Amino acid sequence: MTPITDAFQTLFSSAKENLSLEALDTLTILAEEAGNEARRLSGVCSALACLVQNAEDARAPSGSFQHPSSVFDLLCHLSVSLDAISGMIETGHLAEDRARELRGIGGAA
Repeated sequence: MTPITDAFQTLFSSAKENLSLEALDTLTILAEEAGNEARRLSGVCSALACLVQNAEDARAPSGSFQHPSSVFDLLCHLSVSLDAISGMIETGHLAEDRARELRGIGGAA
């Protein structure tokens, strides 16, 4: 299930013929920002893994991820975040291809 990526695709497909080069150039930034977001998410996941590992070794485990419902919520959030990152990357690349096409320097036809 990729509702966010699908939404990005739908919006871009509907708008691409009416977007200016300036707007397309702005959208190409999504791919770079997605990379930044993926790095931040990686750091968060590493930190969470350390917290879970440390809690497991504690005499009295505590923390937010001791119950299945908390782990479920975390994994659902990660899934949505990764879907958003995927949509950002895909839309950024589509915008870049369309801008190239409009500039007449190759890309998708």
